[in-house]
Amino acid sequence: MKIIVTGGAGFIGSALVGHLVAHTDHPVLVVDKLTYAGNLASLASVQSHPRYHFSHTDICDRRGATAVGRARAPQALYTGSRRAITFARLSRQSGIAPTSASVGPRSSTL
Repeated sequence: MKIIVTGGAGFIGSALVGHLVAHTDHPVLVVDKLTYAGNLASLASVQSHPRYHFSHTDICDRRGATAVGRARAPQALYTGSRRAITFARLSRQSGIAPTSASVGPRSSTL
């Protein structure tokens, strides 16, 4: 199964990515805009792993997100869907993000 994790360079997302790479055989693609909460250093432990991939993409950019989805054809997508887990907006919802950050609408599923 191919897995895409949006917001995977953030604190919570990077923990999930590390777990997925260490404890599964699935390829993992991190899609992150790298704003105030995203930090590539949080993914240092998996950056050289052959099943880890990174895309510097804004999930609010329809063309970019569509291109990533088509290229990777994931079977699991951790993002802002009502049927999935949202990491790309968790820091904003928890109150630790700057109020001027533009991260899209709040999810009612968390």
